[in-house]
Amino acid sequence: MSRPEHPPVELDDPRAMRALAHPARLRILEFLAGAGSATATECSSVVGLSPSACSYHLRSLERRGFVEREASSSDGRERPWRALAVRMSFNAGDSPPGRAASRALESTLRTEWSRVLAEYSHHFDEFPAEWQLAGGADQATLRVSASELAELREKIQKLLRPYTSRTRSGQKVQVLVDYVPSFDPSRKTRPSASRPHP
Repeated sequence: MSRPEHPPVELDDPRAMRALAHPARLRILEFLAGAGSATATECSSVVGLSPSACSYHLRSLERRGFVEREASSSDGRERPWRALAVRMSFNAGDSPPGRAASRALESTLRTEWSRVLAEYSHHFDEFPAEWQLAGGADQATLRVSASELAELREKIQKLLRPYTSRTRSGQKVQVLVDYVPSFDPSRKTRPSASRPHP
């Protein structure tokens, strides 16, 4: 059965970012995004929590629009949940609450990403040679303006979109792309959008 696709979600609400800044909720949302739909009991086997605890986290995600329950079952079985947010970015804005929520969410994402990398490293030898060669990390140092970086980011997001469809078959692959302006301790002021780097 084909499933509806959802556009990327840009988080700019501090309350939504705080709701997502919990390892169990991130794992549940990631699992639902890949599985299409699952019950709280099925989620519990993935995140290592009880079904009741997963139900609590699912309701929290539901309140912020990250997940929804599927139609009730006629045979009385547990109703499954499905993800509404498959691709996300977050924008903290200029408010202190927004920046604090963004930092909390980013910290959780970094912790979860470290867990994913450690798990991949532990099982690396179990993957076929073609996957060992295809996977890995890329690194580059760029010289760009703020507008060029924003343009590059959008191009990369556009490249990834066709592969995030839940109707596609294939190996699940996790991707994290960072765009981090390098801090220069010798610089006394913030970099200017119009001034080129030295």
